[in-house]
Amino acid sequence: MTSLGAVILAAGQGQRMHSDTPKVLHKLAGMSMLDYVFKSVLELKLDYLALVVNPSIRPHLFDQFEILTTTEGEKKGFELLEQSSPTGTADAVKIAEMFFKDRVDHLLVIGSDCPLITSNSLQQLIDFHINEDNRISLLSSSSCSSDDMGAISRDSNGVINSVKERKHSSGSDHNEVPPELNAGIYCFNNLWLWDQLKTIKRASTGEFHLPDLIATAYAQKQPARSFEPSDPMEIFGVNTMGQLAQAESLIYQRHNQALMDKGVRIHDPASVFIDSTAEISSSAEIKSNTIIEGLSHVGSKTVIGPNSNIADSAIGEESCFENSSCVDVIIGKNVSVGPYCHLRPGTDVEDDVVIGTGAEIKNSEIGKRSRIHHFSYIGDCEIGSDVNVGAGTVTCNYDGKEKHKTVIRDGAFIGSGSMLVAPVVIGRKATIGAGSVVVKDVPEETLVYGVPAAIHKEKPTNSPDGDHNA
Repeated sequence: MTSLGAVILAAGQGQRMHSDTPKVLHKLAGMSMLDYVFKSVLELKLDYLALVVNPSIRPHLFDQFEILTTTEGEKKGFELLEQSSPTGTADAVKIAEMFFKDRVDHLLVIGSDCPLITSNSLQQLIDFHINEDNRISLLSSSSCSSDDMGAISRDSNGVINSVKERKHSSGSDHNEVPPELNAGIYCFNNLWLWDQLKTIKRASTGEFHLPDLIATAYAQKQPARSFEPSDPMEIFGVNTMGQLAQAESLIYQRHNQALMDKGVRIHDPASVFIDSTAEISSSAEIKSNTIIEGLSHVGSKTVIGPNSNIADSAIGEESCFENSSCVDVIIGKNVSVGPYCHLRPGTDVEDDVVIGTGAEIKNSEIGKRSRIHHFSYIGDCEIGSDVNVGAGTVTCNYDGKEKHKTVIRDGAFIGSGSMLVAPVVIGRKATIGAGSVVVKDVPEETLVYGVPAAIHKEKPTNSPDGDHNA
């Protein structure tokens, strides 16, 4: 039975990015370039997998790598290796020799700066390589727009004889025939590979280049063969910030299309940016100028936007989130938010809640069926069920040194323009008159109003504030 291994190369420095962040750890649409490649490779049926990294990258690897480097990783045939100095792709592969040499029949080698590659294209390359019994198989295309990838050279019979490095250029001659570009993604016959790696000579840059094996194979009359993916941009390599932006744009387009294919309504895909890590349920509706980032989740039949920004938040089914933003927030079912609201980290909104125009909520729990009306600030607060918070209400949670908590029990009514000076507890079904400044706890079913708010023993049948339905 044929055994298959893969090695991902993530040791490059990426000087052309002009950034302190290692090249392969730059994020696009919520995931790093390395994340995308690693995810595509993991979807293959591999017997063994190795990741070769630069020591500067290792401390920044995401949690999945940490899991794979434990005993569980050994069971899955995973190895994390280091290339101590950047001496080229051939040297990076050679570091994996002891791990792969006697274990697999064929080895997939892929760089980690091609975030658009899919597992489908990688599997097609592997199948092509095995079925044709090639020594080297590689992905290539003459339709990819990257201008700094190696160009494949062929002899008069169309046989691949080498790969030539191309200099980065700002433009191209429109009359020039587009070259066939080397993706830097290969399948090798495993036994052939290790003997030939020893023959690669150091280049003038001091590096050992893996594509030199293509000329070696040609000289041995066992030439490399190429396979072109159905989407040429899958092999697009990222080496600059401009190319990073271009690849990110393509990922957003790809993700939006996948969401629409499963039933998500996106009004203007060109203005909607949804991270690859976000989950959008079918029948959700995303309006224009909306950004959904991180580990966000949007429930079925929920309407988001227009002009909304959601990060690392969950919004339940049949809710509406209009012209607003939230970060690290949980929102239940049938909740209405906005327009122009700002929900900050630590906020948990239960079902059937209404949060009106211009409200800001921070680190607070909002109970079922409660209403928080326009231009209110709710911070460090616990609000029960069926509470009405009138327009312009402020929880005064900061005394200049520390933050304090406000508690509003079930069924309480807070009149418009009230100031609740924490720490304070508003009892169940208590009523706060409009414009009051509350500095002491309010017993349940009690009416208070004034500055400072004073208790009135008899609570009138009608609330002193007509804002309940505002």
